[in-house]
Amino acid sequence: YDTELSDTLGGLIEHEAYDGLFQTVTRDAAMVNVTKNLDLIYEGWIVKINVTVRNEGNLTENIDVLVHYGVDGLAGILNFTGVEPDHEATLTLEWKTKGVKPCINYTIWAETVPLRYETDLSDNTLYNGGVKIKMMGDINGDGTVEGKDVARVSAAFNTSPGEPRWDPDADLNGDGKVEGKDIALVAKNYGRTCLP
Repeated sequence: YDTELSDTLGGLIEHEAYDGLFQTVTRDAAMVNVTKNLDLIYEGWIVKINVTVRNEGNLTENIDVLVHYGVDGLAGILNFTGVEPDHEATLTLEWKTKGVKPCINYTIWAETVPLRYETDLSDNTLYNGGVKIKMMGDINGDGTVEGKDVARVSAAFNTSPGEPRWDPDADLNGDGKVEGKDIALVAKNYGRTCLP
């Protein structure tokens, strides 16, 4: 009896009072971790980004997360469903970098979409270093596909991981071996530059 409820602006909320239990609802999603499997890639490669969220509220929640690269690039959206109170959940996003401008180090970050009535937004965003995207064929990463890159892919020709001449940067198509396809990618991009 004699109860009064108001919203955050002080406006009265109409209600009826009965004998029983009153429970406050806390809604709070937090970013816990953002990791990636690669730091240096060629344009067109796929980066796996693991995102972990925590439900710090007292209701089971569906939490949406936007995964970004750079200032305004959207790598994708993850939908966490049924995350129970005081529990964490992890999902993996495959960021397809085809069409993403090379020669740039992109900061990877993720943010939870605020839940309705969520008040603590300080833990909704988390950053994780960067991913440098190299131009296809630029093995040494100097911003130009040139003779040095041809020499490096040639030196690693016909090798795979574990062999003495193996050079992971010469494996341009990411298939675990340096072969004619990799030399062809250097030749196809020969002369490209990111330098002004």
